[in-house]
Amino acid sequence: TAEETPSANEEVPAVEATEEAPDADIPIHTFIETKYYTLTLPDSWGSTCFYSVVDDMTLVLREASSYEAFGGGKLCTLMLMPTDDDTYKDFPDYELLCALDTPDGSFYVIALFPTDVQFNEDTMEAYNAMSNELMDVLYTIQPVGDIEMAIP
Repeated sequence: TAEETPSANEEVPAVEATEEAPDADIPIHTFIETKYYTLTLPDSWGSTCFYSVVDDMTLVLREASSYEAFGGGKLCTLMLMPTDDDTYKDFPDYELLCALDTPDGSFYVIALFPTDVQFNEDTMEAYNAMSNELMDVLYTIQPVGDIEMAIP
């Protein structure tokens, strides 16, 4: 199911609860859709991932229990930056995922990772489980509509 884009900084669960799968043989995938790309989340993230979209240029993924417990849980921030801007290289922990050619210009999609602890003793297991799957999730980025994507 595609989520409505929340207002800036509004954290929403990644998945809406459904009564039944349309076809039990087909796994249900969860999509986050932004103006420029979609991201596919594993089914297991349905109740454990919160996200927010800010100004069509930033998507924040959080582990729910850490976020609810103390405002932590940030797994990563996906940021769009113009391809003629290489200041993303100044960030302490990042991954250049792809470039998107859009009607609004060409943008790099950069994953920024937190450099401080985002969980506590009670939420460590849930956070680490999601963190271990994060790169697989990030590589599910697909462009929307006529937008072209290039892998660096």
